[in-house]
Amino acid sequence: MANLDILRIIIDGYGFENDSISNSFLLKLSKNIIYLVPYINILMDLPPYSPGLHKLVTLHVTETQKLTDSQGFVAITNSILEQYNLEKVGVIVHDFDNDSFTISFCLKESHICIHTWPEYNQLTLDVYLCNYQQDNSQKVRDVMANYITYFEGTIIKDFEINR
Repeated sequence: MANLDILRIIIDGYGFENDSISNSFLLKLSKNIIYLVPYINILMDLPPYSPGLHKLVTLHVTETQKLTDSQGFVAITNSILEQYNLEKVGVIVHDFDNDSFTISFCLKESHICIHTWPEYNQLTLDVYLCNYQQDNSQKVRDVMANYITYFEGTIIKDFEINR
């Protein structure tokens, strides 16, 4: 059965006559619009929308030098952004007195954030890319894998949140 036929059946189920839209029809339709969204996406050739994957990790890092090198993190992130065609909107870097750092990259696609604790050989890293024009879930995982490799880190905690 064609998608358009499915929509016609749904519309006909409301007792809609003479191809004119009535207020009562629109009211009934508005109460049930959630059931139509998948069909509208199919007709418009759109994938079902999922806002994106948000990945958060805590890493143990044996060599603390990278946990105190904020400029090194900025450089590797700029390289990753180029590799994955991600667009930087802005970046904020804050170095603490103990040489730990927190950095937030605002991206057109969302964000990448890090906070380091060299005194505990740890960092937390947050990567979120929205799915506005494509599914970026694998890209989030790949970006995170690049960071784990860069830090030569061991995963302590690993969370994935499908937004």
